[in-house]
Amino acid sequence: KLTATLQNIKEVHLSTGENHYDCPDNRSRSSIMIVAGIGLLILLLAVVNYVSLYVVQKNEKIRVVSLLTVHGASKRQLNTQAYIEVLIVSVVSSVSGLYLFSILTPFLNSYLKTSVSLNSDLLSALLFIICLNLSLSLIITLLSTQNLFRTRITDTLKANILPGRSNNFTGILLVTFQFSIVVSLVVSVLVIDRQNKYVNNKDYGFIKANILSLFPDKEFKHNELAGFKQELSKMTEITQVSMSSQGVGTGLTMNGYRITGETENRMLNVIYTDAGFLDCFGIRLVSGRNFKEGTTQDNFSILVNQKLAQVTGWKDPVNQTINRNGMMKVIGVVQDFNFTSLYSEIKPLIIMCNPGYDSWGYNCVNIRYQTNDIQTLIRKIRQLWETEYPGVPYEISFLEDQLNSNYESLVAQQKLVTFFSILSIIIACMGLLGLTSFLARRRTKEIGIRRINGAKVTEVVFMLNKDFLKWVILSILVATPVSFYTMKIWLQNFAYKTALSWWIFALAGLIVFSIALLTVSWQSWRAATRNPVEALRYE
Repeated sequence: KLTATLQNIKEVHLSTGENHYDCPDNRSRSSIMIVAGIGLLILLLAVVNYVSLYVVQKNEKIRVVSLLTVHGASKRQLNTQAYIEVLIVSVVSSVSGLYLFSILTPFLNSYLKTSVSLNSDLLSALLFIICLNLSLSLIITLLSTQNLFRTRITDTLKANILPGRSNNFTGILLVTFQFSIVVSLVVSVLVIDRQNKYVNNKDYGFIKANILSLFPDKEFKHNELAGFKQELSKMTEITQVSMSSQGVGTGLTMNGYRITGETENRMLNVIYTDAGFLDCFGIRLVSGRNFKEGTTQDNFSILVNQKLAQVTGWKDPVNQTINRNGMMKVIGVVQDFNFTSLYSEIKPLIIMCNPGYDSWGYNCVNIRYQTNDIQTLIRKIRQLWETEYPGVPYEISFLEDQLNSNYESLVAQQKLVTFFSILSIIIACMGLLGLTSFLARRRTKEIGIRRINGAKVTEVVFMLNKDFLKWVILSILVATPVSFYTMKIWLQNFAYKTALSWWIFALAGLIVFSIALLTVSWQSWRAATRNPVEALRYE
């Protein structure tokens, strides 16, 4: 049963469904959402990074606020000053970011296969950055100065308040949040990489290696390529040649067919080919027979795949009939093979050797070769084509390259997530390094006393590290179920997908833990190896 549907023209370039026959689906709405989501996570990491460092210095800020209040500063003036401080940092960061963007854009476009540029919409970008700076600066100010003005001035100035434990906890909690995001991104990189390798190594149900595809810029009728095929078969480097209406592995056309005994039409995939198709691709014939070469006997005969035999309920598909502008008889059943990308499951398929039956022609020449000198073979094929069909444009490509083109968006996602993961690790480590350095300075006197009383450098380093690394371990535990659920949803886009093995999450946790350990240990080692006498004199 055929139905007509309407599609919003604004969705043509972002369609992820099947209503995009008039325009290549060169952009995916889900891919754009993924990029936007990761960008927001990176921005959130930067904000959390700033807030965490601001929070651990809260008590020093309280002293400054108290002194300014004593000298007549109002709460509004103090809030304004805090906002301006944050805004200055934000503006300087934005200017630096734009400068780095202008330098790195050519490299990133080359790496990610994109064409990003601000030249075409510079004004909109500047307005966005200005609004982003103003709003983020306000949010950061409100978060970082929360309860900053509630401490009594006299208590602050008289008691010389030491940094509170709650401030430390808040800063470390924010670092934990950062590393949870980092772990999730690292898991995403590992899963996408594994899925990419899986789809590239998945058995399609046919032999994809050592096949060249020639696509002429003209549709040839049934016998118009017979001479070219015969000349190709004479080449010692070529073992099989087959003609087909479309390339295999990138999707096929669909027609309406009525199974004998049914009242409504079914939309079924179909490919028009010749008797050499099965041998060329190594597709196994399960039952019945193949088409006969060089005869019109099978002009109304068809082969079907196992999936079609299954959905129709045929126990013995051979000699069954299907109607489309006439009756077609099933003469054989072939094993299921993927004639489209692995995003979709194998669907019912009809194979016919008479393309003129539906006013089709041959649009692809499939050539199986057995030689290591590919360039010489391609040169021979080109010479033969230009001799047989002068002036007819054509393209030659490897079948494996055609199949891999189905997953270019997947490769782009992998590169993008990898880049942002590295960036997030750098941001998180910078925050952890700053927090470690600040809290180590707070414990300068404690470290000096421990060293004088015989504590070893390794013991001091362990003491400083454990307070941070336990929160990193917590971030791994928090991120694991979240990333598992997220990647499980992402993998649902594929009909054939890799498994979410436990070692992926263990490896991601180990990577993040190792990076955090190196970051903290470096700062802890510096604090532990400092001369304890100087530390106590400083205090």
